[in-house]
Amino acid sequence: MTERELIPLTDPSQIPENMTEDEAHEFWSTHEITEEFWEKAEPVPEDELPRPMSREELLRRRRKRWKR
Repeated sequence: MTERELIPLTDPSQIPENMTEDEAHEFWSTHEITEEFWEKAEPVPEDELPRPMSREELLRRRRKRWKR
């Protein structure tokens, strides 16, 4: 398997909004965050962070993805 070069993201505005889980998976499998991106990114307020996934939820999502 050949490794493809990832598309570098240099600004948070380059991330599409309102992606489905499948779209997000496809996007992040082809893009990478650069140091320049981190320098421009603002901290996310604590109350806007997603809740942590339970182990069961994480495994369920992985199984679902493997079945594709």
